[in-house]
Amino acid sequence: MGWVKPTPGGAAHTVRPATGTRLDPWIGSYADRTHGMRASEIRALFAVANRPEVVSLAGGMPNLEGLPLRTLAELSHELVLSRGTTALQYGSGQGDQTLREQILDVMRLEGIEAHPDDVVVTTGSQQALDLVTRLFINPGDVIVAEAPSYVGALGVFRAYEADVVHVPLDEAGLIPEALEEVLTRLDHEGRAVKLLYTVPNFHNPAGVTLSLERRPRVLEIARRHGVLVVEDNPYGLLGFENEPLPAMRSMDDSGVIYLGSFSKTFAPGYRVGWAVAPHSIREKLVLASESAILCPSNASQLAVSTYLANHDWRGQIKAYREMYRERRDAMIGALTEHMPEASWTVPDGGFYTWVKLPHGIDAQAMLPRAITALVAYVSGTAFYADGQGANHMRLSFCYPTPDRIREGVRRLAGVVAAETELLEIFGAGTDAHREADAVEGAGPDVH
Repeated sequence: MGWVKPTPGGAAHTVRPATGTRLDPWIGSYADRTHGMRASEIRALFAVANRPEVVSLAGGMPNLEGLPLRTLAELSHELVLSRGTTALQYGSGQGDQTLREQILDVMRLEGIEAHPDDVVVTTGSQQALDLVTRLFINPGDVIVAEAPSYVGALGVFRAYEADVVHVPLDEAGLIPEALEEVLTRLDHEGRAVKLLYTVPNFHNPAGVTLSLERRPRVLEIARRHGVLVVEDNPYGLLGFENEPLPAMRSMDDSGVIYLGSFSKTFAPGYRVGWAVAPHSIREKLVLASESAILCPSNASQLAVSTYLANHDWRGQIKAYREMYRERRDAMIGALTEHMPEASWTVPDGGFYTWVKLPHGIDAQAMLPRAITALVAYVSGTAFYADGQGANHMRLSFCYPTPDRIREGVRRLAGVVAAETELLEIFGAGTDAHREADAVEGAGPDVH
């Protein structure tokens, strides 16, 4: 039944919604791009993976046990008492001036020199990525992205109907020669390449880092082909051994948009990230942000700003680095002990290792059996726009304790052993297994 609407002559007629289904009567009314939306494999796992009996090696949640919670509570209490009417009010669409100045101090650790006016504060770096894509992408435009690539970025690109073309990684990150080849081919095909999306430090999901030698080469190739670089860098300060590498933005301030976040180095619940962009792009980012959310949360911004001003945030990052290094070591040690038939990356920082399974095993098909064995991971298929990755999985070591990591890998090894036994008995005859076997170069594999 529709609703009644009067006609100009006074009579009434029934207006019915567009053709739909019993589950969704409005399905015929959605924009075309809505039909391409789908839940990420990680979000779909969330409810199951967070059951206490399941060891989750799936999600990328920071471990917040080391935060000075009592100090943060006192700072928040004082903030509301002294600046509550500001913290709880609307603010600037570009973000709080003081926080933007403090963000400059954070970025200097990676060699970036900028002005507070260059910074746009966003609701996490995910919103910054959405805004950049919204500004530049028409349906069918090409975004070049690493293979594999961050699942949250692929979701944004899909929502704006971009055509994602992958370029492979190896143990030193994005391969410049492969990037040159892909961009040259796309130029010859007359396809508009708008963005190069990269996670250069402690890559999600591959765990590798773009080498210092390759960074200027990648920038030169992008510049020559007229492609804007989006440098997504949530993990750059979380290296286990060495000081941070210079950001790509520090090498090219006109051809790079830099995305940063406090989610990994402080706490994700505040949802405070930022973008640093060339002047003309920055103005459009502010307009786009204002049309989407009016302004980022003043309460969150002032809470982060107060923390940066009153706490040893550099020391907190150092503590995080040590904690995550211990968890990385537990993960790599457990893989070495329990799954020597697989191969994996050994990250120098960040949250993840990228595991290649033994020949013929399909990570996506195996996942329900892993959940039954009370361990969770993310299938490699989540990190590609074109169906690759079935023979890979991402394992996260950031949240579980070292003992839980070792137990999770032990359980996972049992599942892999059972899959291997089935393959030995029945062979890799399914389409899924054939697809997994056919994927080569789906990511770096180094012990």
